[in-house]
Amino acid sequence: MESTKPPPRKRNYPAKKCELCKKTFKPKHKLDQRFCGKHCAAKVTAKTRKSSKGGRRLSSNGYVLLWMPDHHTKPKGGYVMEHRLKAEKRLGRKLKPSEVVHHRNGKKADNRPRNLRVMDKRAHDKLKRPQYTATCPRCGESFPVKNNTRATR
Repeated sequence: MESTKPPPRKRNYPAKKCELCKKTFKPKHKLDQRFCGKHCAAKVTAKTRKSSKGGRRLSSNGYVLLWMPDHHTKPKGGYVMEHRLKAEKRLGRKLKPSEVVHHRNGKKADNRPRNLRVMDKRAHDKLKRPQYTATCPRCGESFPVKNNTRATR
């Protein structure tokens, strides 16, 4: 005799309002579901979870990002570059679209005011870039590498 399991019973939870965006949704898995989806849950988690450092994270290219979805630049993912915020605060105004914030020592995560310099994009593009090198693990030969955060200067 083969035993067959009955199909899982579909739950029919009452409609609720998302705590963040206030949209009405039907919970799929839990009665205590608070948000309409992962996007709303992630936004709240970035601010409230202890391990999230209050919405502070490191981008894939080495910049410190802060969770500020209501910032005047209207960030796509909700995160704003910390060095731009610090430069705006120090200047007492919003940065112009033609302005960039230069890290004097080349360390993108070092956002101390003395390490940051606001400059025109054209002037910034003319600055000499540091030469990064990588060493081959087999032969030991060094060679130049472009835009590699893991290589050494």
